[in-house]
Amino acid sequence: MLGILFAALSALTSGCESILHRYVLVKEDSIGYAFVWHCLTALLFLPLFLIEFKLPTEQTAWLFVIASSVFWACASFAGFKAYSQMEVSSKSLIGRTKVLFSFLLALLFLRETISAEKILGVVLIFAGLILLTYKKSIGFSDLKSKGVSLTILSAFFVSCALIIDKFATQFFPLGMYSFIVYALPVVFLVPFALQRKADVKSIVKNKFAATLGTVILGAASYYFILNAFKFAEASVVIPIAELSMLVTVAGGALVLREKVDAKKIIAAVVVIAGAVLLSGVFRF
Repeated sequence: MLGILFAALSALTSGCESILHRYVLVKEDSIGYAFVWHCLTALLFLPLFLIEFKLPTEQTAWLFVIASSVFWACASFAGFKAYSQMEVSSKSLIGRTKVLFSFLLALLFLRETISAEKILGVVLIFAGLILLTYKKSIGFSDLKSKGVSLTILSAFFVSCALIIDKFATQFFPLGMYSFIVYALPVVFLVPFALQRKADVKSIVKNKFAATLGTVILGAASYYFILNAFKFAEASVVIPIAELSMLVTVAGGALVLREKVDAKKIIAAVVVIAGAVLLSGVFRF
């Protein structure tokens, strides 16, 4: 039950975070934003890193945290770029493909359980994606659009990172692990940020409050999901956390004035049903 509660809290904070990301990235540079965002998030986790500091007994644990950082950095770059290409409500729905990727990776690497309802959940999520991206006049051409491709790519990177996190957090205190995961991408992004000094300054000058909001919400969401992993399987936690799209779709309509048509609503219902089945809340 605690696993589901933490996953639900992660969904709430993540949904609010996505709305703010879109608000910032409509006009700001995605790479400069990724650099500023990771810097601030790492600073937020720094006190926990110092308080909880404890070297792992297994030296190979460092390989996992480095791998996770690389995947998170790649996911941030692709995901932030996608925010400037498409509406946050559509991106949120397409981004639920990470549930599918996570499910498959959890089965493959974590040997988690498989069941009829989980298989049906995967089918429904895939059906929702098809429904959202299909247009009668152009067929499935939207699947080839830059925004959709970047969103799916980001979803895959996030799935890889979360599966690694599920395994690697047994070797580290959560606060310490979170700091490392967010601090290492800063190092990776420094060369790109140096080429975009004006973009970085623009974000700090014009959108600092909104960026700080995404940092606090994002850090909370990540910390909640790491705690959820302590009490439940990844194939259960991740689908529930991905219900953040309820908040994102509603926020996109109310805050960002995005259009929510019948097809988008139906797609959301189908994807939500798939996520619920994948969570294992209902058993056949």
